[in-house]
Amino acid sequence: MPRPSKSLIGFIAFLTLMSVAGSPGTAVGQRYPAKPIRMIVPFGPGTTTDIISRLVGSSLGNELGQALIIENRPGAGGSMGTNAAAKAAADGYTLVMGTVGTHAINVGLYPQLPYDPLKEFAPIGVVGYTPTLLVVPKAMPARTVAQLIELARSRPDGLFYASAGNGTSGHLAGELLKTRTGANLTHVPSEGPAMNGDVRPRPERVHDLLSRHERGKQAGQERGGE
Repeated sequence: MPRPSKSLIGFIAFLTLMSVAGSPGTAVGQRYPAKPIRMIVPFGPGTTTDIISRLVGSSLGNELGQALIIENRPGAGGSMGTNAAAKAAADGYTLVMGTVGTHAINVGLYPQLPYDPLKEFAPIGVVGYTPTLLVVPKAMPARTVAQLIELARSRPDGLFYASAGNGTSGHLAGELLKTRTGANLTHVPSEGPAMNGDVRPRPERVHDLLSRHERGKQAGQERGGE
């Protein structure tokens, strides 16, 4: 069978720091920021978005001379936290770390998305790009992507793959792999890191992992690559 192109398993997600649109200008003589700033992270602790947000938040807080408080608000592929940011006061004290999921994919995934990613947010800048890795438990017999696809096709129940949630780049990459190859894959969304320790809803599944793959490799539990 033709070898799947690297683009199938090498999705690049971008993270963009955004503020609530319509934030009023600073009054003459008023120093900004005059109080701590809240940064909403629409994914759980330990996810790639969370890690990057904390790194950016620490540097930004030092630069601005004010504390920048990270608030994790996971759920619905990031749309719950993003909506909380959209509904916050437009006073310049609420930021949100947007992703390709929260501001692009979710528009097509959720017919009644509770926020408008174009009208309710003002982009500040792109702060990072994250690769999506395809990794498997070390005990799984597949050694290549082609073998993994054949294994998924041969099993009546197929294989399960995890992502950071519905509408994330990992979810989209998994569905693209499934559509283009005919592999029997079932998505298992997670609101925390895509893999944490031994939490596995099925005996074997494919792990789509953004931030903890290296630890798994060092522990001898997983294999994989970009």
